[in-house]
Amino acid sequence: MFLGERIKSARLRANLSLRALSEQVGVSAQAISKYERNLDILSSTFNSIEQRL
Repeated sequence: MFLGERIKSARLRANLSLRALSEQVGVSAQAISKYERNLDILSSTFNSIEQRL
């Protein structure tokens, strides 16, 4: 399983929308979507996502 798939799976298990997670992390919903599709991710943002999920 790729990192993006793991992020999406955890987001769905936490019952969070893209927008809700993006607001908690401090990035746009479009950025979260890119991360979930393995198009882009920054380690500092990944750490923030990991803490929220």
